[in-house]
Amino acid sequence: MNAGAEERDGWGMLLRREWLPALAVLLGGILLHSMNVLMLATVLPTIVGELGGASLMSLPSTAFLASSIIAATCAGLGTATFGARNTYAAGAAVFTAGAVVIALAPAMAWVVAGRFVQGFGGGLIAGVAYVLVRTTFPEA
Repeated sequence: MNAGAEERDGWGMLLRREWLPALAVLLGGILLHSMNVLMLATVLPTIVGELGGASLMSLPSTAFLASSIIAATCAGLGTATFGARNTYAAGAAVFTAGAVVIALAPAMAWVVAGRFVQGFGGGLIAGVAYVLVRTTFPEA
């Protein structure tokens, strides 16, 4: 294989103009999910200080991860049944609903519930993104 063919078929192929929108959407979904896995840990002491519920302090991250795993396992079926775009959009809507629950939470139990909902949406987004990598981009 010569250097020109290797460059054409390598990772650089993903950065071609026709693939950038799809790459941005998929990477954005993965970034959204991965950042949110532990993002709440930085503000959790402040939340507990305002809402109470120190005994529930470990549950928001656990709820997010648990529901995220459940949703990620459903992403393939959701994509096959409803289509990738609809499943990805549903994940974004569920994630947003969870964020609203957290923002309006009057008590720590609501934060945990919101994180569970948010994790499900994030898991759908990440799962669909991984499913789409194979179907969106050509094999190298």
